[in-house]
Amino acid sequence: MPAPFAGKTSLIDPLISPVYANYSSNFPATVITTGTRDLFLSASVRLYWKLKDVRVSAELLVSEGMWHAFTNYPDLPEAIQSQKAVEDFSNAQLR
Repeated sequence: MPAPFAGKTSLIDPLISPVYANYSSNFPATVITTGTRDLFLSASVRLYWKLKDVRVSAELLVSEGMWHAFTNYPDLPEAIQSQKAVEDFSNAQLR
């Protein structure tokens, strides 16, 4: 069944779902944020392990009870915590 967000594009197209892309060890350090109620939690975990398998520096941040794109809510305590963790990860990579 087609997904509305994908239009006519295949759901296994890497531009729709990055878990289907090919990665190598020179891929940039990556931090993935998701929540336990995110529709894409499983895909986020799969992407994390795919990156780790090729030795990419990656971090998976899972926030309890949060939904997809919860970090877009600037006053949400979980979003603030997650954004801080992303900032810390990014700063550590730049050192």
